[in-house]
Parts: sequence; C-alpha cells; structure tokens
Amino acid sequence: DAVILVGGRTGRDGIGGAAGSSLPHDEGSLGKAGAEVQKGNPPEERKLQRLFRNPRASRLIERCNDFGAGGAAVAVGELAEGLLIDLDALPVKYTGLDGLELALSESQERMAVVVHPANEAPFIRLAQEENLEAARIAEVSSRKRLRMMWRGKCIIDLDRRLLDTNGVRRFAEARIPAPGAPGPGSLKLTPEALKTVLSSPETACRRGLEERFDGTVGGTTLLSPRGGRHRKTPAEASVHLFPGDGKVETAGVMSSGFDPHLTEADPFRGGQFALIDALAAVCAVGARWRDVRFSLQEYFGRTDRGPEAWGLPLAALLGALTVQRRWGLPAIGGKDSMSGSFEDMDVPPTLIAFAACAVDSRRVIGAAFPREGLTVCLVRPRPAGPLAPPDFDALAAGWDWVSSLSEEGRLACAARVSVGGWAGKTVLMALGGGIGLRLTPDHPSRPFTADYGGLIIAAPMPPEELTGSAREAGAHIELIGETIAEPVLRWFDGELSLTEAENAWSETFRSVWPMSDDPSGPGQQNQSEESQESKGLEGSKQSNKSLKSQISQESKESKEKIILQPDTAPGPALSSPARPRVCIPVFPGTNGEDDARRAFHRHGAVPRETVFLDARPEHLEDALKNLAARIRESQILFIAGGFSAGDEPDGAGKYIAAVLREPRIADAVHHLLSGDGLILGICNGFQALIKSGWLINGAPGIPGPDSPTLMPNRIGHHVARIIRTVSLSTIPSPWLGKISPGSVHSLPVSHGEGRLAAGESRIEGLFREGRAAFQYCDESGRPSMAGAHNPNGSAMAVEGLLSPCGRILGKMAHSERWRSGTLIDVPGMETEQPLIAGGVQWFR
Repeated sequence: DAVILVGGRTGRDGIGGAAGSSLPHDEGSLGKAGAEVQKGNPPEERKLQRLFRNPRASRLIERCNDFGAGGAAVAVGELAEGLLIDLDALPVKYTGLDGLELALSESQERMAVVVHPANEAPFIRLAQEENLEAARIAEVSSRKRLRMMWRGKCIIDLDRRLLDTNGVRRFAEARIPAPGAPGPGSLKLTPEALKTVLSSPETACRRGLEERFDGTVGGTTLLSPRGGRHRKTPAEASVHLFPGDGKVETAGVMSSGFDPHLTEADPFRGGQFALIDALAAVCAVGARWRDVRFSLQEYFGRTDRGPEAWGLPLAALLGALTVQRRWGLPAIGGKDSMSGSFEDMDVPPTLIAFAACAVDSRRVIGAAFPREGLTVCLVRPRPAGPLAPPDFDALAAGWDWVSSLSEEGRLACAARVSVGGWAGKTVLMALGGGIGLRLTPDHPSRPFTADYGGLIIAAPMPPEELTGSAREAGAHIELIGETIAEPVLRWFDGELSLTEAENAWSETFRSVWPMSDDPSGPGQQNQSEESQESKGLEGSKQSNKSLKSQISQESKESKEKIILQPDTAPGPALSSPARPRVCIPVFPGTNGEDDARRAFHRHGAVPRETVFLDARPEHLEDALKNLAARIRESQILFIAGGFSAGDEPDGAGKYIAAVLREPRIADAVHHLLSGDGLILGICNGFQALIKSGWLINGAPGIPGPDSPTLMPNRIGHHVARIIRTVSLSTIPSPWLGKISPGSVHSLPVSHGEGRLAAGESRIEGLFREGRAAFQYCDESGRPSMAGAHNPNGSAMAVEGLLSPCGRILGKMAHSERWRSGTLIDVPGMETEQPLIAGGVQWFR
C-alpha cells in the first residue's frame, strides 16, 4: 500500500513539541523552546475538511493519521507494522532541513493516508481538485521495521518489537496524598450572597470571550452558545448536526467537566466528579448518558519531586477510572501534555473530562426557561457532606428518569448543577428569556453547593405529577419553584431582580473580555456621535418612506417579473430556467460554501461549487479560465464568507476582490448581469463585492477614497452572535421579492471587519437611492446603533447594501446558515429569512 502526505508543507516549526509539552519551563524557555511551537494554517485545514468529506476520497482511505506530536515519525510510523519512508519526498516550506528535522517536524494541517497502490493516482487527483498538495512519501513493507531514507541513506531503522514496548520501561513510586480540607460551607440564600456567587470567577459571564469564536458556522448548531430570547443563558454542551445534505436528524454532543478547587483538595474526587459533571451535561441536553465515550486532558506539576508529585495524577486518573468501570464507559482518547510547571510554580491538579455521544436532534433541549408556569425541580442524590463519595445508583436513577422525560417530550429545559449551586444556575436559566422564578417555601437546601451530577429541570407538569413519576423511577427530586413572567427571583424572605443579577454576573470579566454591547467598551461611540447617528437613522427612515411612496401601485401589484435596468450595457438575456444554476467559487479560506449550497438546493436551484486552484502559479491561469466559464454558465453568482487567506492586513476579501476585477472574470460577470443574472455576497463576500467595485458602482474597479468600505468592528476584535435585522429597501430587488419592508429576522453574524463606514453624505445618498437593504435593529424592529443590536458599529446601522440595479446584494449576517431544526434555544430562529428563496423565485 502507498502512504500519501496531503496538506501543508513541512518546516522546522514544532520540532520537539511533543517532548517540550511535558517539560517544566523557566525564563529561558522563550529563547530555547520557540521552535517547539506549531504554526496553524486554517485555510489549509479547511481544504482538508472538504477532501475528507468527499465520499469519492474518503472511501479510498484504508487508514489515516494526523501530523501531531512526533511528526512523520509518528504519523506515518503508527500506520503499519512495516514502513519504508522517503523523507526526501516530503514537500517542504523551505530548503535546508536535515533528515531528523524532516522526520520530527510537527508542522500542522497535514495528513498521512494509506491507499491501495491502484488508488494512489485517483486520490492525489482528488486532493489537487481541492487545491491541496499530495505526494507519496512511504510504502507499507512486509519487513516489520520502521525505516527512513534521506538522501539515499537509511538514517533510521528500528525493530517493530522495540516500538511496541513504548521504548525504555520506566518505574516510579507514587504516594497518593490524603484529601485536603473541604471548602467553606454553603451560604444562606440572600440577595447579596447570590450576587457574590454570580460574580465569582468560576461563575461569572464569559460572553466577551465566547463571542470571539464562531458558534454557527456550517449551519449545524442546535444549541447556541447563549440561548433564550435575550441570548444570555449558557448552553450546557456543544450540540451539532452531523455533516450531510438533505434531512439530517443525528447530532453529536460534547460536554466537559472539571472543578479546580475540588481537584486541588482531593484529586481522586476531582477525577470522579469531572466525569460525572460531563455526564450530567449530556443528560441535560436530552442525550443518553449511557452512550457516552470520554476523552481526558490532564495537566499536573513536574513529577521529579518525589512520590507525592506522582501521586496527584495517579489519584485523579484512579478517580476517573472508578466512574468508567462502574458504568462501562471507556475513554477512547486523551492528551497527556503534563507541562504544568514554571520554575517553582505549578498549575492546580487538572483532569478535564470531555464526554461525547450521538443524539437524535429532535430530542435536544436548551437550558433557558422558555415561558412562565413551568414546574422547576432539582434532581440529585440526597444531600451528603463535602468530599463525600458519589452515590452511583442514585445518580443513574435520576439521569435515567430525566432521559425518559426527554424522550417523551415532557421537558421544557434542563441544566446541570455545578459551581454556583442550584441557586446560581437557576438565575442563569432565567436570564436568557427574562423569565423569573418563584421559589417554594421549602426549597432545596445548600443553594450554592456544587452538587455535581444534579440536574435542574423545568416541565409543564404539576408538582405532584413530577414527584409521583420520580418516585416510581427511584429518582430523588426536590421542588424548587415555578417560573413567572416577572423578571425576578423571589423567595419567602427575599428577592433579586434579574437586572441586578445580570449586572453582578457580567461585571467580573468586563475589563478582560469586553462585550460588543458594553456601553463603554473599547471603540464605542461617544454621546455626540451616537446622537448624530440617531438623527441619521431617523433621516434614513424618512428617506425610505418618501421613496416608497413613489413606487407605483401598478408595479407592486403586477404578477409579472419586474425588469430592472442592469448595471452594464444590455446584452442577450440569459435563459431563465425554473432551476437556476448557481456558481459558488471556493476561494482559499472561505467556509460558507457548504451552507450556501444547501440553502440554494433547498429552494430549487442547482448550486455548483468551483474550487479556485492557486496552489502553484501555473495553476492560476486555468483557475481564472474555469471560473469565468462557470460564471457564464450560471444565473446566480454567490460569494461565500470565511477568513479569506487568513484575513491579512488591508481587509478581508481583498484576494477575492482582485479576482473579481480580473478582466476575464469581470467580462463573465458583465455577461451575467447583462442578462437576468443575480449576485449575492455574504460576510467576506460582502467585503469582496465592495472592494471590487461591483456593489457600489455596478462595475469593476478600485473604489474611490469616499466609497463605502467595511472596517474592523468598533470593539476591536471578532464578534460572533445572533442579531436582528429589519428590511427597508425601496428598490424592487429580486433578492427582496419575498421579504416585506419592515420585516424583522434573527440571523447569525461572525466577522472581525463588519463596520460599514463612509462619508456622511455618501451614506445618506445610499439611503436616498433606496440601496440600504437591511439595518441592525432591536426586538421591535427599530434600527439601532447600540452594541447590543449593532455588534460592529456600522454607520446608520446598515447591515446590507444593494447595487444601483438591485440585482447585486452584499450583507454581513449569514442568511445562508439557516437550517430547519437548528438553534432551537433562540426564539426567532424558527423562521428563515426568505432572501435566497426570493432570488431563486426570480427565475420562475
């Protein structure tokens, strides 16, 4: 069999990283260990994802391995018992690498795959179609030895029996320490105690950090990172549909569990409850906890300080093992980088459990209280003392009962009890939808104790019915209270408004991770600027109202297609098939083509992806010819979003913009528009359409100094969240054919450069011309400059623009990511913005 390396080239980065990740460090590490750091390459990783999701390629692979720790020596060496590796065949980033550097480099975004010799050429060809380099670097040998050749010489020749022993055998003595003192006892439930717990570093809001990561890319997200109408309740687990087109009803679940304070006091109990906490999260989202498999990540201090140092990781792993053996749940992976020491400082003993399983997507539930009138109760083993052993039987009975309620569709929401106790968690469940909670007089004890394994559930059932059902199942539950419309947590001798609770919860990390809706965050406007923008918003509404009245009633009521003046000289009209062909170029770094293909196909179009091959200079000529031909054959051109060559300086999408201005591509776009063709660009596609000149001027060219452009978000970093937009354009654009003016839609955004900026007169001119298609708005549909609604600070809250003819649309929010049954915990996401549907309908 042949071994093929596919993906990035080999360099010196990462050499020694595997060993270095488990070594203690000191002030000299920056100078000595710099080469151990691996360099990521996201655009190349995206290409690998596309290749491995191609059935024609994946079905040729007999075995595969990623290039991580140990480089080719491990990635290839683990694939078979006998291997002959040609190190000279590895594609390199630069010359001068010696044999051992080639063998041990941990350069990222590379894969080693084993294929039958007859499939070598087909696999390499498929890789090249995804703009990937691929080369045969080794072959499987009948000799059970790992041999590596460099410059005609064998520089490594190891017997497989030696490798199978894991090298030199070592022995170490470990002494497990006695548990430390338990933490302080649980506080009494008071407003001040509740605010103190919510503002603690373990519980406080981290949304400013979470918003820097894209939580909706791929259109597979079932649970938003923040759920509820106000998007504030943290999700208990990451839940995503499996990749695939058409109707997909199976999702993957991943959760985590770890308490640093508990693990520091007693590593054994910390290991146990890390797994139990992760299992409870799986159960809370509606999955079957008995289907879970684990992966463990551990960090501990240096182990050369005697038996006690070895005792800490041993105790934590033994604790994890007791849980696994009790329920037959194996760990199928893990990470053993134990570099947790810097000079005399050690990290706290750390064992993080990741739990993963599959789930029927129709069973998944969120954590935010969705409405008033729900019975809320606590499912947990009977109260026990600090550092007490887990009650495995009681935990299993409670989880099984909750799973049965979930399968029957009788749960409105659920969340696990963790740091902050049941009292802290119920507040977080309330914040998402602004739904309050009235506690019963005999509410559960220990309101702030981290009862790992406990669950809070809300169900549309009377308390006595829930209690009877739990009793029959052998589960122990305690009634917490009932959800109420008033935004307050109320109990017999106190109450706390959700506004006060949120202020305490949000303040702790505000200076560390500012949020886009912070009134005084970095880059936010001063009061006078905001006042001017508000005046501009009012003016934009008046301008649109005036223009709207000028549209003839006859045109609005006509059932025939409105013929718009194209941006270019008239030419022969394209045919208008019932199923228009959609050209979706796949440029280096784009990641929205899958979502777009799925959306256009769902609405009856024929999407066709075209990978823009530019891995080598000689490929570029053919890439331009192929893209131009594909555009000429199509009725719609879609420019996807993504990170476009890594979002290098000078703005995202500049590479795509340069392609769109290239004469052959520009001629093809002219041909598209001279008929009845349409163009849509989202996120970086919006950026590319602006920078290429097509969107603003209706023709290719470098925009002038006063032309609108997209600039970095006011907050200074990437923002990913759910926002609302309102439709307002008066141009009868095909893209807006199924969208009524004034309609509001919830959509995901994910960008670092989404702030539309231009001179005041130019922006006002766009509004007068009716070319502002969408604005960021609040829940009532009012355009807004507030960061809570306008996450990038776009001028006059503009989210999308039309070209002069109305057939080119650019926008920031990802209309193409909508998918039925996803983002189920965010009200408003049930309805698709019919943007793509309108574009396809134009041809019928």
